[in-house]
Amino acid sequence: MWAAELASKHVPLWDKDGAAGAILTIPPGINRNRLRADHARQPQNRTTVPQQTNRTNEHWPPPGDEPEPHPHDEIARLEAEIEEKSEAIERCRKVILVSKIAAAAGGLAIILLLLGIIPSNATLLVMSIAAVLGGLVGLGSTTTTAGQLADAVKNAEARRAALIGTISLTVVGDETSQH
Repeated sequence: MWAAELASKHVPLWDKDGAAGAILTIPPGINRNRLRADHARQPQNRTTVPQQTNRTNEHWPPPGDEPEPHPHDEIARLEAEIEEKSEAIERCRKVILVSKIAAAAGGLAIILLLLGIIPSNATLLVMSIAAVLGGLVGLGSTTTTAGQLADAVKNAEARRAALIGTISLTVVGDETSQH
């Protein structure tokens, strides 16, 4: 009704919680408090964000109500996890090898520069030092990562073995045939 008459002043409106709502342009002579009261009575068209349902925010599922996964499903999940981490360990081994090669090549270049076998070159010296340092850093961090992944694989294998032990297995083909 009064929105068509808007003209000169910008006034923010607040909702019941005190959060800023829309900014209205209010013509002179209109009572701002009445407008705020009218705005507070209007239904708010707010979209609500659904509550997340994961374990990290502790909203769902309630403690104790979480269903136990079937051992076969858990074993399959653990095998996939073991496979994924084993592939990551192989990638780490490749990075470790490249790091060792870079550090060795940089060290060799520095030795050859110091002995005078390679003509003195500042750029080559800086690149050699960078190769040695980069190789050592890559070697150290990737070795640590590979060790952590190996520990995770051992833990997953132990959990998988424990789950396999809980399943009652049936031996197939154990019977001898009689003629």
